[in-house]
Amino acid sequence: MKQYSNFTIRFTTWCIILFFFFPTFFITAQPSPCDNFSCHKNVSLTIQRGEIRPINLSDFLVNGVCPDHSYKLTIYKDGKYLPLTEISYHFPAEFNYNIFDENLHRGCNGTVNLTFIDCDTNEPPQKGVNKFSELLCLEFSNYKNIPFNVPEHVSIVLENKKILAYDWAKCGPVEIKIVRENTIPGACVYDFGAKFYRTWSTSWPDKKTYTFTDSFTYLKFRIDSFLVLPNFDNVQNPGFDFKDKSWGRDKKNHPNGAETSLNLFDKWSCSNVAKTYDDRILESNKVDSCHSLKKIRREWTVMDWCTSEVLGYPQIIHLIDIDDQEIPSIVCPTEIIEFVLPKSNLLSINANELGLSSNDNCGINIYTFDRNALDTFRTFTLSDTGHIQDIEVWVHDQAGNKASCNIKILVKADVSIGVFDPSVSKNIKIYPNPFKEELYIESKDFQGAAEVLIVDLLGKQVWQVKFLIDSQNPTIIRPTGLKEGTVYILSFKNKFQSYSAKIIKW
Repeated sequence: MKQYSNFTIRFTTWCIILFFFFPTFFITAQPSPCDNFSCHKNVSLTIQRGEIRPINLSDFLVNGVCPDHSYKLTIYKDGKYLPLTEISYHFPAEFNYNIFDENLHRGCNGTVNLTFIDCDTNEPPQKGVNKFSELLCLEFSNYKNIPFNVPEHVSIVLENKKILAYDWAKCGPVEIKIVRENTIPGACVYDFGAKFYRTWSTSWPDKKTYTFTDSFTYLKFRIDSFLVLPNFDNVQNPGFDFKDKSWGRDKKNHPNGAETSLNLFDKWSCSNVAKTYDDRILESNKVDSCHSLKKIRREWTVMDWCTSEVLGYPQIIHLIDIDDQEIPSIVCPTEIIEFVLPKSNLLSINANELGLSSNDNCGINIYTFDRNALDTFRTFTLSDTGHIQDIEVWVHDQAGNKASCNIKILVKADVSIGVFDPSVSKNIKIYPNPFKEELYIESKDFQGAAEVLIVDLLGKQVWQVKFLIDSQNPTIIRPTGLKEGTVYILSFKNKFQSYSAKIIKW
């Protein structure tokens, strides 16, 4: 018992000494590295041929990855952000990235520079073994669609207006550029109908450049399966618009066959060939008050001036003769038609979706956004939101008669992307969102001095203001310098806490 009392006395004595001779400790919460969210502006990585490398976020974040945070990593490509989970040697040597911390509601961005290793450096690359010395007439007429003469295992891809060849070099894509193209038309004294030369250069990942030339040759005019004119006699319910003014016409105002021959005689490949035809109506039947069905036998005569060879082709054509001079009527809605842009930020609208009211004595054929009946769809993006657009809509009948009217369209952004997560704070409201001039901020969490910072999706600051906030009344801010139809990140903070959300400027 005495020993226990001595221990108690000694313990009490030490406590008194510590109390008087050491300062009192105040435990202060230290800021977490996770709150200091920032990206490396330049990230350098290496990639080997055939390698698919998973993304390590630690390579991109200055303070590393916080295990309790959720991140979204995207790559900026073709004008939009796409998810990025891995890289391979098919990637460009330099690209921009963005990371968004869903816990902090903040984003940052930077640039990735890829170094490709294991390049072809020992010997010059070899092009393909394709020969273009005996092209058919139709093939030569479409020679620009013939691909570059690369090896069979190489794939050609058009990316961001660049021609790239994959699997030709071991360490990345090869860029192809057309240096020059020239055509030599044939003549009777030559042994060819026409020749075309294409010179193209290749820029390799190891910075070396090689130049190649492909030649395309069309021999003299000859008969082959591509030159047989189409026979419509056995086609189920064929029809051509006999009154369509886009057809070429002969002296009798009949279609001259320029379209039915599928552009058979190209100006280069068939410069020494003459053609003519004669039509004979086999049948003509009245279908209704608007339509007549005509069956025509067209006799083609083709002559090669170099060889003096004369060839004949019969062709049966069914024509729908539309006797309609009446212009269709169209009534457009007077109210503004509203659409909501989906989360993909891409909206396609068909002209017939706009609630038009129209009629025609022989029937409506198509609704379009242009008078030439080519543009049936109109695409809207984020830049089209927030303002009323006057859209011209055309209605066409089967005979080619047309009429138009104007409607008003308002495309709205998806407002849900600007709403705070209730799990973050139920006492903060920012409205309206999207906004035009003014933003209202209501908060029961903030009192006194506060700051609003607005940045774009690339992390660039575009506007900032400091003010005193009243928790009882909404605060009005009027951001300037923001582009219409653009998404921004608004950060609202004081000395102790911070919240962020997406906003849209109309």
